[in-house]
Amino acid sequence: ISIGEAKGISIGEARGEARGEARGEARGIGLALLSFLTARFGTLPEAVSASIAEISDRQTLLDLSQSACRVESFQAFLEILEQGGKQKQ
Repeated sequence: ISIGEAKGISIGEARGEARGEARGEARGIGLALLSFLTARFGTLPEAVSASIAEISDRQTLLDLSQSACRVESFQAFLEILEQGGKQKQ
């Protein structure tokens, strides 16, 4: 294995590790969001759990988490979820 190949492998491993960490972090935020919603509003519809589980963008999940803390009702949260996590200003 040449130095160039070794460097390429190292870069690839670092990128893969970073992607894995990002996915794991997003999954953790999503699980925490689901837990919080369940504690606050009771059993969630499967469609809502599935929608949140499909979100891989960390910032969207953080935005949804903040919204979940602020909304007055589950219906209000659903509206935000349908908008892709963006709360009306």
